[in-house]
Amino acid sequence: MIMKDTKKYLSLIVLIVLFESVSAAIGVSTAPKGDIWYEGLVKSALTPPDWVFGVVWPSLYLLMAFAVWLIWRSAGKPGVAPALAIFGVHMLMNWSWNFVFFEFHMLLAAFALITVILGLLSFLIVWFFTIRKTAGLLLLPYLMWVSFATYLSGYIWLMN
Repeated sequence: MIMKDTKKYLSLIVLIVLFESVSAAIGVSTAPKGDIWYEGLVKSALTPPDWVFGVVWPSLYLLMAFAVWLIWRSAGKPGVAPALAIFGVHMLMNWSWNFVFFEFHMLLAAFALITVILGLLSFLIVWFFTIRKTAGLLLLPYLMWVSFATYLSGYIWLMN
């Protein structure tokens, strides 16, 4: 019994480590610290200080990992495999946004990408709810943050 529980939760730990480490590596490699280009952009008055992003994103990735784990643990229910595949595509888009914005300075493309992420995330939340309600609920803080981030990205694109 203990071994079975250990295996069950080991997969959750692996997902958390994967989400957090990939996200941290991307964040470190694309961080705007001392970036003259980023500092020179006209930003919304609602743009939070840099440290907020360092607190919010790891928290959201933790919630995402847990939500995906719950869906994965629901194997056998209809729609699980495609929901996980679409979530994977969504994560690739999520992780690529930093490169589009901070590395390539493509403001319109970054806004378009985050808009697609927002739409796909909304779709995924509804889908996750149909498989496992808790998984859908765990993505709601992420939806709120991505909605706000979409506003910030759009503001930067329009004002610069």
